[in-house]
Amino acid sequence: MGTGAFTSVEADRQVDIDVRDDTEAYLALQPVDANGDPIDDPENGSRTPLAQDDPFALVNEDTGRLDLNVTALNVDAVTTIPNLFQVSNLGRNEVDIHFEKSFEGDGDGNPDAVSFYRGQDDPETDAPLDDENNGITLEDGNSFVVDLVATTDGVTPGEGIIDTLTIVGVDVNRGDNA
Repeated sequence: MGTGAFTSVEADRQVDIDVRDDTEAYLALQPVDANGDPIDDPENGSRTPLAQDDPFALVNEDTGRLDLNVTALNVDAVTTIPNLFQVSNLGRNEVDIHFEKSFEGDGDGNPDAVSFYRGQDDPETDAPLDDENNGITLEDGNSFVVDLVATTDGVTPGEGIIDTLTIVGVDVNRGDNA
């Protein structure tokens, strides 16, 4: 026996879903200058050291993604590169941010040789942002600058370290990835 309710509905609705480059997305990633300020032309990238061909950070004009290039680290050394890039929360909720590193290339890689810190943190006393237990909460509309610290003891020249950095944002109210 029926209840008088309908058995099916098909309705078209207008939907607007777009992808933006990393500088304008909900979790925005942007190259910065030596002072930690966002640069005007992210496709030209941030500062370029003499020892490498590409800038430390740039937005790839073909993919719209932030590319990081740190290709001339000293062997058996601790190298700190401040103001590598900026993370901004352009969404409407607080998010917990942490980083995950991996190496998918030839060989084993050395993801533990590189750590990422919030620009105001001290690598001697503060934990890196390298796992969900050491992330930071970023309120909507706020940003922070990321520093890189590489410890290359035991890494041989030409050996890969990391080739993928995943920046994870989790909505603090829902626990979902942002």
